[in-house]
Amino acid sequence: MYSVYGLSIDLEEEIASGLEKTFKEPDIRVLPWDKKHENITDNVLWYHDWHMIDGHVCLRAGKKNNDYFVLHFIDEKVDFAISPDSKYIYYKCFDDYESEAVKHILFTQVLPKALNLSGIEALHASSVLSKKGVLVFIGKSGFGKSTITAGLIKEGLALLSDNVVPIFLKNNEVWTSSGTPHVGLWPEVLKFLNPDAEIDDPTEKCRITLSQRQYSTGEYRLSHIYFLNPSENVKEVSIEPLSAQESLVELLQSSFRLDLYNPEMLKRQFSILNKTTEFAVTKKITYEASILEPGKLSLAILSDMQIDKAERQLICN
Repeated sequence: MYSVYGLSIDLEEEIASGLEKTFKEPDIRVLPWDKKHENITDNVLWYHDWHMIDGHVCLRAGKKNNDYFVLHFIDEKVDFAISPDSKYIYYKCFDDYESEAVKHILFTQVLPKALNLSGIEALHASSVLSKKGVLVFIGKSGFGKSTITAGLIKEGLALLSDNVVPIFLKNNEVWTSSGTPHVGLWPEVLKFLNPDAEIDDPTEKCRITLSQRQYSTGEYRLSHIYFLNPSENVKEVSIEPLSAQESLVELLQSSFRLDLYNPEMLKRQFSILNKTTEFAVTKKITYEASILEPGKLSLAILSDMQIDKAERQLICN
């Protein structure tokens, strides 16, 4: 069993590489699809498509025989089926698809939707751990979530989760838990974090495994949420408070959902996200869109949090 997003997951060892082991009973089991004469996508009623900016459909969601939820990743040559109680996830690969790619899709796309189905909300975001609590960064793909994360890791903070941030309420506070020890960085950002890193393809993001010093596991109180706002009209980094109403809209847009037509889920999600705006400090960080400087952005965040050098160093578990 392996621990990720606060849950115990039963996984094949090659998919779970880098995760913390646990002896808890599994909350979710991830298994290969074992019905040889049936595809996961057979007898599926499709109810939603996700589109790329150019209009291309990259992901379809549906229900199989009005039972299992199905996620069909069109370009990735892998399908997933999630049981109605979210306790089982099955996958089927095509064309000798590699386990590393399955792992990435499972952790960044499938598991957060399964979390939503099970009653735990998850945000498309990145998080780091400081001595003043967890900092969460929310923005669209390409806005710089991982870039800011890399800058803060360089300054001594620790990654908690990249791409997916689960949230839950505990003792009138918002809490979150760790993801995987992996982060996707553009080559120039990777070089900033690790000058000795070898770059295979300078045009593609590199997905790396962080060291024990750079990554932390466990559950922690969420302190601040920063919404990323790249702009063509600014030269300097600025940080300003965001109203609860504006923050709620941003959180709703960045949250994962699977059963889109379940009114109880929508009410639950709205309630938890609304409380999140009450318990966490929410701010907007604006910076020049064409230039993403990890050092400059991270120092602006540290200054806003009033985290000095003595408070940056964490002993990661």
